[in-house]
Amino acid sequence: MIKACILFDENDEPFGFRVTGHAGFDRRGKDTVCAGTSILCYTFLSSLNELTDEPFVSEIDEDRGVIHFRFKEQPLEKGRLLFQAMLNGLCMLEQEYEDYIRIQAYKKINGTFTKINDQEV
Repeated sequence: MIKACILFDENDEPFGFRVTGHAGFDRRGKDTVCAGTSILCYTFLSSLNELTDEPFVSEIDEDRGVIHFRFKEQPLEKGRLLFQAMLNGLCMLEQEYEDYIRIQAYKKINGTFTKINDQEV
């Protein structure tokens, strides 16, 4: 299963995300859930890099199935919009393939990220 942890700061602004795992929907190279998740994340990273001046850090480990991203500072409007577009796509995948991808939101409270229960992201 793919697990997507979406991070928000104290002001409910996007902070970052970590996507881990493999969906197991189909065999390697044919898994459309993995492919859809990857393309959403890669498109976000590429678009953020090419279309904005947002400072960020990211790490991709394809062998382990890990994509990690965080904004270095509070994102501006374009960065927030691109982040929300990626998140919308991930939520659509989760609605269609709930046995293969799980999204969980976390909010930074008093310096610690706390899971947000039963809330749409």
